[in-house]
Amino acid sequence: MDLYNIPEQSIDYAALVSRKEGLTERTPGHPARVAIVGAGAAGLVAAFELIRVGIQPVIYEASGRIGGRLYSYRFPGDSNAIAELGAMRFPPTAATLNHYLKKFDLDTQTFPDPLVVPTILYVNSERYICRNEAELPRPLQRVSKKWAKLVDQIIIEKQKKILDKESLRDFWQEQVDRYADVTFYQALRDDGWNSEEINLFGSLGLGTGGFDSIYNLSFLEILRIVNCRWERNQKLIKGGAEQLAARLWNTRRECRRFKITSVRELNQDRWRQEVRSIVLDQNRVCVTDRSGYTDRFDAAILTCAFPAIEAGIDIDPGIFSPDVMQAIRRAHYIRSSKVFVRTRKAFWKQEPHFPLCAITDEITRGTYFFNFEDSESGVICLSYTWEDSSQKFLAVSPEQQVNICLKTLDRVIGSDLIRSQVEEIVTISWEQTPHYHGAFRLAYPGQYRDQVILSRQNQAADPAWNRGVYLAGDSVSFCGGWLEGALQTGIQAAVCAVHRCLNLAGA
Repeated sequence: MDLYNIPEQSIDYAALVSRKEGLTERTPGHPARVAIVGAGAAGLVAAFELIRVGIQPVIYEASGRIGGRLYSYRFPGDSNAIAELGAMRFPPTAATLNHYLKKFDLDTQTFPDPLVVPTILYVNSERYICRNEAELPRPLQRVSKKWAKLVDQIIIEKQKKILDKESLRDFWQEQVDRYADVTFYQALRDDGWNSEEINLFGSLGLGTGGFDSIYNLSFLEILRIVNCRWERNQKLIKGGAEQLAARLWNTRRECRRFKITSVRELNQDRWRQEVRSIVLDQNRVCVTDRSGYTDRFDAAILTCAFPAIEAGIDIDPGIFSPDVMQAIRRAHYIRSSKVFVRTRKAFWKQEPHFPLCAITDEITRGTYFFNFEDSESGVICLSYTWEDSSQKFLAVSPEQQVNICLKTLDRVIGSDLIRSQVEEIVTISWEQTPHYHGAFRLAYPGQYRDQVILSRQNQAADPAWNRGVYLAGDSVSFCGGWLEGALQTGIQAAVCAVHRCLNLAGA
């Protein structure tokens, strides 16, 4: 029993894709083809597992690159210096992800999270330098202990008593019943936290930075992360997270019907243009791309963000049930911005106690210094922000964003160490990036039912609505913003597509 899996997911996806026969022992009796809309992690892992069982995936991608929110930007002045514009923190307890990291020989290193490395905490114009939790200022130690006690009471102590999967499901259902309609903020209030403690926790947080930007979200989203231990010992993928997407696209493997091949080879080295419409024609799914070309498939997997479906793809109204469409329309996407610079030298490498992380209530919120073994350059994420904090950067240019961050960090760090070293900059706001409409989906109170509906859409809980089009990706996962959830939903959708192809073989 894996206590660290997503509680709502009873399937061990790492074990499923590790089987010798893959997703199924059977092979469709006809040349089955599946359209995959979106070349992010979910779409590419689905394609990678489909080719293994002899089904041809045809990739559609609206942007000019594969990877989706796996976006490792290589600075033109030094290609070994990488800015992770999308997913950048990966927990060791993510079993499906770690299966593929091992399969593709991708190494990891420690992510410079607060208190994992020497950290500057700057709040109310006061600076604290801490190497570990024991060195936190007293007010933060009090908050840290209250948070640990809260999650220990809800999750950790109770989990120790769980001996089987059925009990685990019952335990998690208790948390759903209690917290699905409660905000993060209200859960702290109900636990007896005062305004000062909530404000301090919101400004500085623990593990991943401040939380006040997401206080209005469902507390269940936070508990799920704690349950999975995803906020602990987070890792950075050496050489860039986008390598995982590249491996799924390029890696050749033994495949039924195709012998030895790759997703890239079966797509003639290039993905198709963005999708404009998806309609049904008897038992086939017809996909039309931007050029006007229409192709017919046994099934389709949609991994794009839901706003892209609403705003850019004409979907046959007979494809999804009314409750699925309502859940698609109601989905809430987190806004997020990052500001990166490449410095001439990673000057902090020469100082073993240099703070590699700065968490503040100022506009930058979270700052991280990265080390690369194969480059003298340094990379600094000057600012990583969510929601309202992210919104503050939208009205200014990238150059202005960097200047604002540098001025702020002069105060936070206590001296101007960065400005003279800056060589290149790159910024991103995911809500303004074409085709993405936001960084990741997280639920408000009252939206848990929508999450369940979207998950069951892939499993065809109502066979009457199994039209051969399956949803996958971050938008469908119970853990929005985490790569593990995207991978699991991609595999789940691939399983559904396999069953569809096998059933159509005799049609």
